[in-house]
Amino acid sequence: MSYNTVGVVPVNSYIEAVTRYEGIKPIRGKDIRPLGERRYHSRSNIVVAENRVFLNYYQQAFVEWYPDDTFIVHPPKYGSAFMVGDLTPYLPFNIGVSWDKGRYVLTIRSKDGTSKYFLDQPLKFKPAPNGDRYTAQFELAEKPEAFHIRLRPHAYKKYVAEFDPFFAWCELVQDFENKNSNIIQEGKEAQSALREACGLPASDAWWEKFRAKATALDWSHPDKETMQSDYNMHDMLPRGGRYRTNKFHTPSCVSLLNWLRDATGKDWVKARTIIITQAGHYDHRVGAMVITTKIAKDFLRELVLHVHRDECFKRTKTKDGEVPTKRNAEYFKSFTFSMEKPLAQG
Repeated sequence: MSYNTVGVVPVNSYIEAVTRYEGIKPIRGKDIRPLGERRYHSRSNIVVAENRVFLNYYQQAFVEWYPDDTFIVHPPKYGSAFMVGDLTPYLPFNIGVSWDKGRYVLTIRSKDGTSKYFLDQPLKFKPAPNGDRYTAQFELAEKPEAFHIRLRPHAYKKYVAEFDPFFAWCELVQDFENKNSNIIQEGKEAQSALREACGLPASDAWWEKFRAKATALDWSHPDKETMQSDYNMHDMLPRGGRYRTNKFHTPSCVSLLNWLRDATGKDWVKARTIIITQAGHYDHRVGAMVITTKIAKDFLRELVLHVHRDECFKRTKTKDGEVPTKRNAEYFKSFTFSMEKPLAQG
């Protein structure tokens, strides 16, 4: 269960938001006007700028009101089921926020029932002509599209089969289960080569300077978190590790798969090293990375599903007001470094 811990009272129009702002005394010594209880002013506050009213939660606009009584609801900065009680009072009556398997969902009560929309993008509302005290007086200006994503069982197998020569070579030369105590250093060198292949800065020295710049920034700086994410990801290509919750970096996924498809095998040693370091785990008892051939094949299957997702998955549009399941959604997300241009995804 979640509670309204910051004491916010709902705002139902632009005029009401402006009136609320004008009636709040700023915090002494600061140009901050708390939206709820004054002691929580850093978490919840209200700002008027450029004919808009921003209702902020954790230093980021959650609701943005306009003079024509339209408003935009932005995805929250942080995700937590305990924040639902804080966020719902930011919204007009009969519109709320709920939690669905790790995701924020916007609920709208109308005469046709309750509709739900996944809050993964800004949603704009306009006044509804038939709203009353029991239903929402606002409706979505444009309803977002959502899809159920289902795997086509055999579509990916033809791509995975392209790697059979690579695995045959591994069994002949050095199987995945063989231990290599120097794999960490070799992994850094392979990561550098992969970064170079997909157009990112390759040098470890460059990334250490980049880290120093990011560390020097204050947490209030708008680039701080982005630069920290860039640094954390730079030596974890192509997927940020072996866990399914991590995002894919599409250009490095494509580059790694191309290395494996190359029949000359000139990049197979580097590819094998990356697979071991990113799909396996380090066992301190044996002083080496631990991985099996099956784990390696499963790891490459994940990359194939991401790169060839339009072929490997069937997307079915949901009914209006229906929230899609989370299943397979991770294959349609990609990490983009701040210094690279978004590339076409294969």
